[in-house]
Amino acid sequence: MAGGTNDLARAATAYVACITFVLTYILTVILGGDGVTAVIRATVVAVITLVVGRLLFRPLIASILDGIAQHEAGRTNARREDR
Repeated sequence: MAGGTNDLARAATAYVACITFVLTYILTVILGGDGVTAVIRATVVAVITLVVGRLLFRPLIASILDGIAQHEAGRTNARREDR
């Protein structure tokens, strides 16, 4: 299960980093920043998001998957008792 959790956390972190890069870039350009400044700022924010996301998403996804597994086990037990 840990391999799946790590893969999901890595994918979620990558998606969030991409979104933060785009939003930071667009916001910097809209507010009058130069293109190079926008790229530098967006890259810094994306890297920070990658680092923080790796720390936060893994336990979050693990707890969600554990909750889903417990719910499914409860449903399976309820089905067995009904038969």
